[in-house]
Amino acid sequence: MEISKIKTGFKFSEESKKKMSESHKRL
Repeated sequence: MEISKIKTGFKFSEESKKKMSESHKRL
């Protein structure tokens, strides 16, 4: 249960990182 939570959190942070770089490119 804890492992899956960490995996989801890692996946989420990776997604936000991509979105952040994408918005930075637009600016």
